[in-house]
Amino acid sequence: MTAAEEDGNAMGGRGYNPTFEELRLRIGTCATITVSPNDSTYPKTITIDFGNGCLCADGKFRKGAVIIHLTAPIRRSGAVMTVTFRDFYLNRAHIEGTKILTNLNAGGNIKYTVQVVNGAVTFPNGRGWQYDEQKTVTQIDGGATPFVRDDVYKIEGRSRTQLNGGATLVLNTETPLVKRVVCPWFSNGILKINANSHVLFANYGAPNNGDCDNKVLLTWNNGANQRLISLP
Repeated sequence: MTAAEEDGNAMGGRGYNPTFEELRLRIGTCATITVSPNDSTYPKTITIDFGNGCLCADGKFRKGAVIIHLTAPIRRSGAVMTVTFRDFYLNRAHIEGTKILTNLNAGGNIKYTVQVVNGAVTFPNGRGWQYDEQKTVTQIDGGATPFVRDDVYKIEGRSRTQLNGGATLVLNTETPLVKRVVCPWFSNGILKINANSHVLFANYGAPNNGDCDNKVLLTWNNGANQRLISLP
């Protein structure tokens, strides 16, 4: 996202000239960043190539390449960003798959969809998981002001994680999860969790119905069992 936003911000009176300064602050100088075509036209492809591997500014080892395809500047409504990988490793984990972000902004509010297709994380010992996701993030408050701190979002969607050992975890939003920028946790919404043959519900609004806290009410056995837990 940082690379995509810096690309969009590079359109100016002096022509297209992305420096990717913010991205460099995160990853350091070891990656080679190329843009094709290297001008203000779209679609375009940004390639962040870590080559045979290097230790980045954030302390993480990266190898291979992250490839970003943009149909338009990412902040333009209708823009689609597709992220793929070429022999990419984060520390010791091999990362695969395709991530597609579609900008659906409207009326001054932020809205976008995220889709992950054939995602996979594999460690040298063979452990890991496969992952697919489809979610929509919609701004529901704060769009009328220039401040970020009053922004509120709702998140709806579904994900499926298949562990290499055989376990399956499916998450569905029964009611939208509500995330306030000023709160580190979800403050409302219900998530349905299918863990193999077990079904649980996580209520982020309990016990105080939308307050900013780290409490989640887990229920199972059709509501016969419940436990209030604290998130880290």
